[in-house]
Order: sequence, then C-alpha cells, then structure tokens
Amino acid sequence: MKLQFKKQTFTKVFGIQPDVDKYLYLEHTSLLGLDDVNNEVLPIFDGASKISTWQPLTLDWLRHDDSDDLIKPMIAAWGSCTYVVRHDIASLFKDTLGDCCEFLPVNVDNSIWYALNVTSKLDALHTELCEINYKPNGRVHRTRPYKRFVIDRAKVSTPRLFKLSGSPISIYTSNTDNSFLNLVTKNEFTGVSFYEVESV
Repeated sequence: MKLQFKKQTFTKVFGIQPDVDKYLYLEHTSLLGLDDVNNEVLPIFDGASKISTWQPLTLDWLRHDDSDDLIKPMIAAWGSCTYVVRHDIASLFKDTLGDCCEFLPVNVDNSIWYALNVTSKLDALHTELCEINYKPNGRVHRTRPYKRFVIDRAKVSTPRLFKLSGSPISIYTSNTDNSFLNLVTKNEFTGVSFYEVESV
C-alpha cells in the first residue's frame, strides 16, 4: 500500500551534493572483467522508472591516491546523478519519501544497499527569472547553462525529493517536514551535503 501525503508547505529549496572531502563514493564493477565494464550500458538516472527491468549490480568503493583518509558513508554517491543508501537505513527513506523515488537493490560490501531512482521530474524552473549563460559565440555554456537559476516553488508538487525536467542530473529537496533534507539532518546520516537554491 502506497503512503498518502498531504500537500506540505516549504520556504526553501536545496540541491544535494556528495561530501567527497570526507567520504568515499561508489563505482560500478563487473565480475566479467574490464572489457565487460567498457562495453556495458550503465543505467541512466534521468527520472524514468526502472523498477520493472532492474537487474542488481555490484558496486565498489572508488579508491585513489587521495582516498586513504576517506571513510564509508551511510549515503554514497554513485556517479554524478544518484545516491545509494545503506541497507539498515533504507526503510526510513522508503517510509518518508513515498512514491517520489524507486529503491533499486545493488550489492555493496556483500550486502544489499538501495540506489535512489528519483522519478518525480518536474517542470519547475521560473523561466522569467532564470538567466541563460551564453558563451561569446552565442552558444549556451554546457557545464554552467545558467547565470541565474531560480525554482518556482508553486510548481513543486513533490518537495520531499525531485528532479527538474531541464536539469535531470541534479536532485533537489526542500525544508518541508518530511523531506530528504530533514530526514538526513535529523538522523545525522553521513555522505551528502546541501546547498540552497534560489526559489520564489
């Protein structure tokens, strides 16, 4: 049975980012060798549902020369556009976030963790206030497409956790009572940090 949430008020919107200065992050590995990894099509977390076709993957902690002082988080970044939550806290996220995301099983450290596939994708940019960042040649800057980035709160129907149609890589939350932000900060879950996004 799906949980039913009443519409909640909020006054701030936040982006979510990995805390890479303190914590390790995950990468996909393959038991079949490097060639298989190079040829395999990895999942793209763009807001589309994946639950019906999902095949569990094995993820490992990415180690490098500067990672000796990094520790394993409770919420781990996987690639640039999703997060994986530890098995013992996954139920809290399921209970809080409801149906705005899917929980896809992956194997980490020989136990089941869950990748968050955010399926709530909203057309919530404030088009009148956003300012496009153009290059001198007239093209939109690929890595920083906006000089000013503003979210219209009236268009955010799922403030707990969501993506934007025009920016499917980033994941956003808010200061509503049952949000991803409040769940993480209240329970002091490690691995992510938050930055405020301009909203009106």
